[in-house]
Amino acid sequence: MNCLFLKNRIFHSIALSVLLIGMCGFLMLGSNTLFAAETDLFPFKAEGQMFRPAPEPAGSHGFIRAEGDQFVNDDGPVRFWGVNLCMSGNFPDKETATAMARRMACFGINAVRLHHMDLREIWGKNFPRQTEIDPEKLDRLDWLISQFKLNGIYVNINLHVSKKMQEVDGFSDYKDRPNHDKGIDNYEPRLIQLQKKYAKDLLTHVNPYTKNAYINEPAVAMIEINNENSIISSYFTWNLDNKCPEVYAAPLRVRWNQWLKEKYKTTEELNKAWKLINVPITVELIEDGSFEKKTLHPKWHLEKNDQSAGSLSVAEGSLLFEIMKNGKYEWQPQIYYAPITIKKGMPYTISFRARADEDGKSAELSVYPTKGIMKAKIVLQKEWKEYTFTMAGSDDIEKARIGFTLLKPGKYWFDNISLKTGGRLGLSEKESLENGNVHLIKRINNNDNSAIMRADYMKFLLDLEDGYWQEMYHYVKNELKARPPITGTQLDYGSAFAQGKLDYVDNHSYWNHPSFPGGAWDGNNWFVKNKPLVNELGTSGSLAVLGGDRIIGRPYTVSEYNHPYPNLYAAEGFPMIAALAGFQNWNGIFIFAWGHTFINSNAAGFFDVQGNPFALVHFPACYNLFVRGDVKNGKNAALALKTASIRDLRKEFETDAFCKAINGEGDAKNNLLSSPRSKVFEIYSGVRLNDLKIKEGSTAELPSLDQEKYMELVREKIDHTKSSTGELIWNAQKEGKGCFIVDTEKTKVFSGFPDGRTFTLNPGIKLIPGKSHLDWMTIKATELQEFRWLFC
Repeated sequence: MNCLFLKNRIFHSIALSVLLIGMCGFLMLGSNTLFAAETDLFPFKAEGQMFRPAPEPAGSHGFIRAEGDQFVNDDGPVRFWGVNLCMSGNFPDKETATAMARRMACFGINAVRLHHMDLREIWGKNFPRQTEIDPEKLDRLDWLISQFKLNGIYVNINLHVSKKMQEVDGFSDYKDRPNHDKGIDNYEPRLIQLQKKYAKDLLTHVNPYTKNAYINEPAVAMIEINNENSIISSYFTWNLDNKCPEVYAAPLRVRWNQWLKEKYKTTEELNKAWKLINVPITVELIEDGSFEKKTLHPKWHLEKNDQSAGSLSVAEGSLLFEIMKNGKYEWQPQIYYAPITIKKGMPYTISFRARADEDGKSAELSVYPTKGIMKAKIVLQKEWKEYTFTMAGSDDIEKARIGFTLLKPGKYWFDNISLKTGGRLGLSEKESLENGNVHLIKRINNNDNSAIMRADYMKFLLDLEDGYWQEMYHYVKNELKARPPITGTQLDYGSAFAQGKLDYVDNHSYWNHPSFPGGAWDGNNWFVKNKPLVNELGTSGSLAVLGGDRIIGRPYTVSEYNHPYPNLYAAEGFPMIAALAGFQNWNGIFIFAWGHTFINSNAAGFFDVQGNPFALVHFPACYNLFVRGDVKNGKNAALALKTASIRDLRKEFETDAFCKAINGEGDAKNNLLSSPRSKVFEIYSGVRLNDLKIKEGSTAELPSLDQEKYMELVREKIDHTKSSTGELIWNAQKEGKGCFIVDTEKTKVFSGFPDGRTFTLNPGIKLIPGKSHLDWMTIKATELQEFRWLFC
């Protein structure tokens, strides 16, 4: 099957036409592209024979184990260059499965993450019931895994990814719960029991083709409990506020009240700690909030720019805000009432009625500017609904404003808008520990809950989440007796401390992930930024963040990574992460994804690489850089760490910036938990978590940075860096013309903008890139055997 690609995209990767190989290395000479400029399209398919010796069956050297910061088997350390299979891609027919495994092995893939199996495919004919695995689907999965094993490919089994229980299994409020039941499945007893049932049904099942249960299968490299899922993350993404119906909030409230009673014993002590404030509600600050005059009051304002379109009017006795088009920023256009006066420490009671033209549209109520913006996120329905909030003024300001922002195109109506001085902060008159009815703390920044209330709630969520991961880990590890290493979820979704207690830690990252301004995964309204990562040295680029999040002393994998199509510079991504992972001594990289179906498709898509030559042509070199170990690891360098403890974080929660501390906003998370971003290609880096007392092995003697030095490095702006081993060079000194070079003995990579420059590689090799349409290219040469090199 062939696929047509634009010439100026494919030949960024193969613009050099001459490669001379000799005893001293290799010489690359520049030339023009091989095809004439008028040739717009040509067929190209990345295929080939095995570029390395035929691999032994996966598991031939015993089970994968986590020892210190490495995966090992009986033969020594093991690394994985892998891909994801998603949804129906995990259940091909036997002929397709056999061919798929062989093709993957040809490109150097030695691990596959079995992802999104539980969305619906594994339930097969039983769907929409999601409690009994379909035997026919399980047989397909068994055969696929047997073929992977035969071709030297290990598997990473994901347990809960996307299953969302439905009414037929006794779970109400389907539309009102979070996607995939995220967050609520960390505490809701029935959901936890069903996770355990699925784990038992899948992992203790004996594969008839390998004769092993998956708990005792050496070709299973690792097990992941719950993908991108954490009650901490659900809190910060507002799901506990807006996607948690009462039947699911009730068990959380019970756990919260139990936690408070254990800490404070009595309501009296709780009120003392939370500093109850009760001020009579008096002065109204909004004029004609019920719009009885049927005209728009002059204090109401519509804010927009040339890129956005919207209108504001009074219609049928209410305020009508219509958005035709969002602007460059998601808050454009927005509406507000101003000016109003806000006093520090004064509670304010805000109430209004609202509806939208469609159910489920969200908006943000904001009172600003203040030091800490007073805000609340709301979800609107087609029917009128009343909202009430009590917010505390965080500073004095005479010209503040109250408004509605972060809305998508559509129509929104508001009525009976009121902002009054006064209100009650803390427990209501009807709440007490004795009655067990203390309310859940909403995700509101500096408004209806004091800092100590929010700090307590975050401590509670941290404890709750830690308990969930420990319960699931011990069930799979000790009750089911699974042999493979186990992780919980990704580091960016919850507490690093909870994940650091497990066998290994995992992360995800994308460079220029698709954006959907009109709604999640809207195939008719999306964009992918066309930015090259090579120009982003010293910024929050995807690789720099990954390098800072790793927990020292635990094996580290990145189970999802990609530079999604149609970014024209996407070919740079995989060699860059393979080189960084080798230098930082990571343990597994899984590209997202091989496919979302088992059909070998060349159709364009954001993520799938099975038909994408720009991705696949670099896989052999990536395997060699990372798995073969062509890039030396940097453990001989100074260790750039922020020493952290859970106590540090909890102290932070008692400040106004608490909600930025974990999985939060701005730079607060990085200040607490990440290494200096710009240094990850220069020195061995990660996070040391003192509370866990992890045995670090070879990194134990490497120093942590003190806070002052750490912050200096965080703020430092750099435009070029070189690894301590000398093998990795990233140069972004010339704005918009960055380049990344890997210069090892057996693999050479150039990625970036030549800009007419000549580059010198060891031993004395001159690289003179030719011309390309974007003045950009990713090229590589990797030794397959002595005097035999692969170049593309």
